[in-house]
Amino acid sequence: MQTPIKTADSIIKNDDTDETQLEIVETIPIKPSTTYSHDEVMEAIENEVRYTKHWDENTYDNTIRISYDDAQRLLRIAYAEAGGEGVQGQLRIMMVVWNRVNSDQFPDSIEEVIMQPNAFSSVSNGHYEDAQPTWETHMALAQFESNLCLNDDIYGFETRDNGEVLLKYFDYYDCLGNHVFYTLKKD
Repeated sequence: MQTPIKTADSIIKNDDTDETQLEIVETIPIKPSTTYSHDEVMEAIENEVRYTKHWDENTYDNTIRISYDDAQRLLRIAYAEAGGEGVQGQLRIMMVVWNRVNSDQFPDSIEEVIMQPNAFSSVSNGHYEDAQPTWETHMALAQFESNLCLNDDIYGFETRDNGEVLLKYFDYYDCLGNHVFYTLKKD
């Protein structure tokens, strides 16, 4: 199957306003020249996760610094809780865990947050240990570690069919896919 790409006829830079305009004039079909097996893609993603650049105070790098083991924990919990919710849904689960780690109201490590009794249903029912993260889960982790799109406000979630049980502990934030997300209660 050919994938169309757009090419630019010209790029116009206005020196007075520092604005750049891009004029799209045609679409060119291209055919992918290389295909990779699922295992090759997964290995490449896992290697990228393993060697992700982390926080460096000297360069003010904003990437989130976590260990390889914590990355594996985030991959498993995100897939176990939201494997059918795509990259953004799984990223949201990682954000909930991270926000809890950084809150005084929850444990101080990724492992302790995930293993906190009754915090995540997938830990209780065994899905966490059996989780097989997909490329979408790895993409969510890459976005998480880049720290470019994180939301500091979400601390809880549940599926929509759960009946908003968490409202007694949290305030409603928003919905994404089949999940309702919550923020900390305001005093």
